[in-house]
Amino acid sequence: MRLSLIAAVLLSVLNIAPALAEDAPSPLTGNITLTSEYLYRGIAQSNNRPALQGGFDYALPLGFYIGNWNSSISWIGDAGLGASASLEMDFYGGYKKSFGDFTFDVGALYYYYPGNYTAAWKDVYDNPSTLEGYVSVGYKWVSLKYSYAFQNLFGQYNTKGSGYGEANATVDVGGGFSVVGHAGYQQVKNTYNGAYADYRLGVTKDVGFGVVGLTYSTTTAHNGYYYNTVNDATGGDRVVLNFTKTF
Repeated sequence: MRLSLIAAVLLSVLNIAPALAEDAPSPLTGNITLTSEYLYRGIAQSNNRPALQGGFDYALPLGFYIGNWNSSISWIGDAGLGASASLEMDFYGGYKKSFGDFTFDVGALYYYYPGNYTAAWKDVYDNPSTLEGYVSVGYKWVSLKYSYAFQNLFGQYNTKGSGYGEANATVDVGGGFSVVGHAGYQQVKNTYNGAYADYRLGVTKDVGFGVVGLTYSTTTAHNGYYYNTVNDATGGDRVVLNFTKTF
């Protein structure tokens, strides 16, 4: 009788375990986005052309994480110096912790731009690949973040130590809709017209199989500093439409 009871309990545990394993969230998540234009800190990266983006995040134990994100770009080729790079690859890792409604996030991110860089490019710019560190704090639907460049900022000489501060908000207004807002300030070391503010306001809609977003973006970027040979003002006003699928 005792052996039969033990056997029954063991069988019950074995039957429940697979169900629990199936219900446990996967530490790996992915995302893919199609956007009408890639803007980064308000500056055009794909020059009025669509961009395909995607990446993954992997949750490690104790709140640590690593991830990768990628996007098609054109800004390096658009500089008109013979350089060619069509891809941005971001690699990052950090530690994130929640305390009730508060969140804390600290980490590092490396922007990598594989490509061919000509002598003409090197006469004007450094390698655009850049390592930044960041720290972020959030409360419910609002967050503050600061990023610090440990290298020259995206190929601009003598800009190590530049920083970017930002405030972000996402407000759920019901029906699958959310209103998103952003304000940021890019400080660029040792430049005359490099610093600027950027602002973004938009709405997203969860359509079940993904999220559609529509955003208006504007900046105070100086046209004489942020321009290219294809479309002079890369920091001008933009309206961006995108679709994101997470899995």
